[in-house]
Amino acid sequence: MDIREKQHGGMLYLPGDESLQREQLRCLDLLHEFNQIGPNVVLAGTGHPICPELRERGYQYTAPVRIGRNCWLGANVVVVPGVTIGDTVVVGAGSVVTHDLPGNVIAVGNPCKILREVNDHDREYYFRDRKIDPKL
Repeated sequence: MDIREKQHGGMLYLPGDESLQREQLRCLDLLHEFNQIGPNVVLAGTGHPICPELRERGYQYTAPVRIGRNCWLGANVVVVPGVTIGDTVVVGAGSVVTHDLPGNVIAVGNPCKILREVNDHDREYYFRDRKIDPKL
């Protein structure tokens, strides 16, 4: 099994492969552009085993982060490997998302927890007591 099969299969692998490193460097430029939509948001698709002997040898694993349509992740949000965020989710600034979030919720905190569902109030007010202009 080659390194990419291990990587995309969520298995442990050593990241020292030259072609893998070149590919990761190319992706960094794209990630920089992407990460300009939410300041300091971290989508961590790669993790390291808890076992110290494996970490010491440099092993890691990859588990995809999935984000649904029309989501908003506030500044300094961290999403750990393997998390899925449903459609129309708002994640508050500074949250650390360690578990899947269903669609249509507002979630905050460290660890991130569901605060409430998006509701009619959110369709009338955009911030605190500020009403949405009905002409919009």
